[in-house]
Amino acid sequence: MTLFGNKIIILFFTLSLFGFIISIKKISFDLNIFLFFSILYFFFTSCWLGNTRYFVPSVLFMGVYLSLALDKIYEKINIKIESNYNK
Repeated sequence: MTLFGNKIIILFFTLSLFGFIISIKKISFDLNIFLFFSILYFFFTSCWLGNTRYFVPSVLFMGVYLSLALDKIYEKINIKIESNYNK
């Protein structure tokens, strides 16, 4: 894997972790537990079998957390732009 590919993976996992932290406040507890354990199940299955195609469902579930993180970042940027515009 190239150096650029590794940076993208680290960014994806970091934003997903940030989204998971945000989801504790925004998503219901039951849905959050379902998503988290689904990610763990498919992650451990892919590690055990050694085939990366089994990791794809984990990426799809982590996309929910990624979208929450991107939404939060967008809100922060939008608030900063609006505050500068209103001055």
